[in-house]
Amino acid sequence: MSDEALRDLADHIAVALPHDIGEATVAKGELCLTVPRTSIVKVLTYLRDDGECRFDCLVDLCGVDYPERENRFDVVYNL
Repeated sequence: MSDEALRDLADHIAVALPHDIGEATVAKGELCLTVPRTSIVKVLTYLRDDGECRFDCLVDLCGVDYPERENRFDVVYNL
């Protein structure tokens, strides 16, 4: 998928879930969404069920530790 198509997809998601997407970036041919922990189930469900998204496979789930931050852990869902 081209970077332009990924940006279009990010815009589509941001319009549908304006209060649930903190940041959307395209880097190295991948769309990265930052989602508050309280919205993760809602966003993942939308990404699976929406006809424009259709992310139906969780490939990987991992954690990232940023010890210098107050909330030091992030969870990364690769779809």
